[in-house]
Amino acid sequence: RRFYDEHHDDFKRERVYTIEMASLSKLPVMQDTLDVLDDLEKARPFFAEAEDDSLYLVRNASERPYTRAFFAAADLDARNPNVHQRLANLRVRMGRTVEARDHYETLAKLLPTRWEPLLGLARVNLRLGRLDEAAEAVEAGLARAPDESSLLTLARRLSVDQDR
Repeated sequence: RRFYDEHHDDFKRERVYTIEMASLSKLPVMQDTLDVLDDLEKARPFFAEAEDDSLYLVRNASERPYTRAFFAAADLDARNPNVHQRLANLRVRMGRTVEARDHYETLAKLLPTRWEPLLGLARVNLRLGRLDEAAEAVEAGLARAPDESSLLTLARRLSVDQDR
């Protein structure tokens, strides 16, 4: 230790930093425009069904100023089924099945007459090994659409899996 203290300058080294980074372009592309137009088109029926169009705009228009802070899409528009549908599909592709299940459950509540969210819910429950919950979702889906072939196929598959 004494040697080091006496020859401290001999042991000095210049600091070296290695930084790796990726940068993505922030310039809008054609797909951005198409996505916005698609979102507007999907919002059209909700706007048309609104009892008060001014109130609809107040509730659904963004008052948030530009910020670098991240806001989850579901936090910004928790009652929009399109948000939950996109997030559920994204979570499935990412392998985040539990999060996908949460979005499908919300979607099934937001769209009480549609069978599609229940099919998604059944599929993610099946992936998670929750056969009883998958069967319940299929049964609820068949109550909404008794002749839907994808639900009937999944119902048969579940009955075979549960017999094992």
